[in-house]
Amino acid sequence: MSGLLSLSVSATLLSWACLTSGFPNGAPYTMCGYYAPSHNTPKARPNEGSPFQLLVSAEYFDFREAGRDRVVVNVTSKTESVPFKGFVVSAYDGSGKPYGKWDSNPNAHQVPRCKKPAMTHNEASPKREATLVWRPPEGEHREWGWVQFRATVVKDMNNFWAELPHTVAEEEV
Repeated sequence: MSGLLSLSVSATLLSWACLTSGFPNGAPYTMCGYYAPSHNTPKARPNEGSPFQLLVSAEYFDFREAGRDRVVVNVTSKTESVPFKGFVVSAYDGSGKPYGKWDSNPNAHQVPRCKKPAMTHNEASPKREATLVWRPPEGEHREWGWVQFRATVVKDMNNFWAELPHTVAEEEV
């Protein structure tokens, strides 16, 4: 009987370990199109009072202005004492359609098999900032355009904030 009890305890501990590890290599493709993590957590926390923010260098691109052919996007902790473990950031055009592309990044990657431009973390260690670079689609026929960003930021298995809107940084990010 002790062998069966030992096996049961081992299986329970293993399932808890899987539940608490989340997605250490970033959001899975099932996250594509949604803002809620798929690790059976409660609902998102209210965005008012979030310890995290999504800062962008601009809300538009403009090929007529030097340096406006891209937007720098930072997922940041508002305080040093509250790190986050994961994130997903998406970009949309002025009408709300998925839009643009992300530069390669050693600390983040495109959400796998996702047709919309969404980036996620590479690993789940605590972090206080993630910097990404977004660009309009190649061959964009317009001289300029609006872009909106939204993020889900995960503090831990039970605390996340979804659809955080962007804020334009007062200083260049």
